[in-house]
Amino acid sequence: RLKPRASNTLKGSTRGYTKHSRVARFETLATTGIGYVTGNNGFFHLSNREVEHYRITDDVLRRAVCRAGWLRGLRFDHRDWMRLRQRGEKTSLLDLSSCNGSLPRAVAAYLRQGIVGKVDKAYKCRVRRPWYVVPHVVVPDLLLAYMSNWRPPLVLNRAHAVAPNTLLCVRLRPRTGFAAEALAATWWTSLSALLTCA
Repeated sequence: RLKPRASNTLKGSTRGYTKHSRVARFETLATTGIGYVTGNNGFFHLSNREVEHYRITDDVLRRAVCRAGWLRGLRFDHRDWMRLRQRGEKTSLLDLSSCNGSLPRAVAAYLRQGIVGKVDKAYKCRVRRPWYVVPHVVVPDLLLAYMSNWRPPLVLNRAHAVAPNTLLCVRLRPRTGFAAEALAATWWTSLSALLTCA
């Protein structure tokens, strides 16, 4: 990260570029927001081994990206997710939003384990009804790391994965005429680097 004096100098030198007709501010093209809040990431995210052990079926699971360190390059696709899954990472979110009160037997057994472990007593769990339905689960167009010592990556979400609040979820604004691929690529231009690192 630049020292304050150097940062101020760069901001001054780039101010003219931001007013150029071919330069757009990020917030005019996309919205950002934190991902969902589970209340207990270790319980609501499962590894493939846990999925098999508890016999959780795919219809209540969503592909998930949980860590900034999992994001490499310009895109995160199904092959990247499968690699993490095979490595034993917790890559599946337990999403019970469509169960409408009727839980599969295996899921009910898993939730009983959560109650034994007092997962339902965690603040974010106990203030929602029912405690095991994680709200605000969306598939963003892109994923942005924000807890980073260096320039945060902006990655195209080709895996159609969901993400918790350890990442920012980026969604394109409608009718901008700007593609997600273009936004991911322009993030790494020299001008974008100056504006985001300064």
